[in-house]
Amino acid sequence: MVARLPITPAYLGVMEVAALSARELGTVAKRTAASLRAGAVVLIPTDTVYGLAVAVDVGGEALARVKRRDPDKPIAVLVAEPPDGLAMFEAASAAVSNLAQAGWPGPLTLVGRAGPDAPQAAVTPHGTIGVRCPADAFVHQLATLVGPLSVTSANLAGNQPMCSLAGLDEANLANRWPELSNVALAVDGGELPGAPSTVVDVTGDQPRIVRAGPVDEATLREWWG
Repeated sequence: MVARLPITPAYLGVMEVAALSARELGTVAKRTAASLRAGAVVLIPTDTVYGLAVAVDVGGEALARVKRRDPDKPIAVLVAEPPDGLAMFEAASAAVSNLAQAGWPGPLTLVGRAGPDAPQAAVTPHGTIGVRCPADAFVHQLATLVGPLSVTSANLAGNQPMCSLAGLDEANLANRWPELSNVALAVDGGELPGAPSTVVDVTGDQPRIVRAGPVDEATLREWWG
């Protein structure tokens, strides 16, 4: 099912919106995957908030342009299965593996030392990479079809993440976000939980929360072991 967003004339015909349902999940995933393989930026629902996504090898520059954000800021990589994520780290300790086993799939992003199998386009100048395995059937299919995805929350830098496409309408109607013309396809997954993932630095001896989220510190310590 495809519909047009009620957006300002400047955007009509620029962005298509695919409505996601359980019945159409596979069809919409294949269509979105085709856009990603072509190097396009797409807007997708996740298990937390809406995200701007590209295939990981494309790099984060296109996402930074749409979001008006510093291109040097790291962007998380979303994977289909937990082992795919752990394979990107240099040498996952037992404690890091425990975190991944307990927190994935789910709203937990782990930042660790990048290993030789990490996609170089997603490795920071400090040699780290942020990885998450979402608990979302649509993202799982996308990452299975395309491979790892670079994903950042769908909002202008400094603004609140979107938990529905109503936020996209409002941004367009206010004519504040012309960079959205660079988004090829938006997937409407309805209302989302709206809480970004907990981001945890696991490069040291103990986990360190970089961004608070659904997974609290007490839970992390318990999982760390």
